[in-house]
Amino acid sequence: MRCRLLLDSLVDQAIFWVDSRGTVVEWSAGATTLFGYGRDRMLGQDQSILYFEDDRRNGLPDSFLQSAARDGVHRHSGQFRHECGQGIEAEQTLRPVHSAAGDFIGYSVVVQARCPEANGCTDFQKVLMERVETLGQLTGGIAHDFNNVLTAVLGNLDLLQTKLPADDLRLARLVKNARSGAHQGAALVKQLSAIGRRRRSIAEDLAIGDLVSDIVELIRTAVPDCISLSVDIAPNLPLVRGDRCQLEAAILNLIFNARDAITEDGSIEIRASEQDLPPDTAGHPLVDRHAFVALCVRDTGRGMDAETLRRAGEPFFTTKRLGRGTGLGLATTRDFVEGSDGHFRIDSQPGQGTSVMLWLPVAGSAHERSATSIHRHGTALSSQVS
Repeated sequence: MRCRLLLDSLVDQAIFWVDSRGTVVEWSAGATTLFGYGRDRMLGQDQSILYFEDDRRNGLPDSFLQSAARDGVHRHSGQFRHECGQGIEAEQTLRPVHSAAGDFIGYSVVVQARCPEANGCTDFQKVLMERVETLGQLTGGIAHDFNNVLTAVLGNLDLLQTKLPADDLRLARLVKNARSGAHQGAALVKQLSAIGRRRRSIAEDLAIGDLVSDIVELIRTAVPDCISLSVDIAPNLPLVRGDRCQLEAAILNLIFNARDAITEDGSIEIRASEQDLPPDTAGHPLVDRHAFVALCVRDTGRGMDAETLRRAGEPFFTTKRLGRGTGLGLATTRDFVEGSDGHFRIDSQPGQGTSVMLWLPVAGSAHERSATSIHRHGTALSSQVS
């Protein structure tokens, strides 16, 4: 009892013990403060839950235990995973523990956070929110100058296009990609402003097929050769109603999330077709008044377990390492879809990949097909990028 009281009095450090296999056998109040997990939740749990998936694939924390057993102590500075999914920068010390008879029985682990804001998910979220707000203010201040730079870039690209040999299709495609990148840069500035300064959405009629094909052309070099990227757009899709910048950002987020979920060879499939809402959305306010275009991005990546799937789309929740994800991508995508009177769904299982589907309401003038869309997608758009 005295040992338990002493352990729980050290609330400024996370202290816990694991057995020889890394299973938690004791857990302090300080560990709950730092990591969020309660004692009942952690007893009997493998300590690998405190590490991000990338680290677990690289052999952590087992290699730390082996080092401590070999050298008598192991010290490590790095990132740990809070229960809410955020990263915690901390310093860890592991030491072997022996019984009074000298038998090895496990390891003691002491973890000290390196910065105050990392101590607890609520404080961490507050710090991130402040950073996002600051980012919005900064983007508002630099938007004018940045757009001037883009105007100069686009002007020079327009001039270059007039000088291209008529038969040089490769250079023409490179100039087109450069122009698309410049336009996408301007769209990203608007999207950042929407996050930080709550920019009012600008709804317009949009052709999903055009947007998807333009974005795939733009980001094809950002997808590794070991991942195949296929696009299947149904012919003559009706227009949807929504904010162009937010829809472009949503498509980019879904493609990049799919890419990051694939660790080796794999595939990403993007499909769009006219569909009704699924049967379990009978209470949706527009289910009887609107047709919908469904956009699906499916990957063959590692998938998500039930707990991760439950929290996917929650603001600031991420399984990626610090600096590789903010947890805002799916959250802003969900907000955009639901704010457009659409429906958002994620289906995933460990080892079976993930499918994210967006149902967007058809525009009121849906019977008037986009001339551009019919020209470009008169037959189903289907492409393969490897």
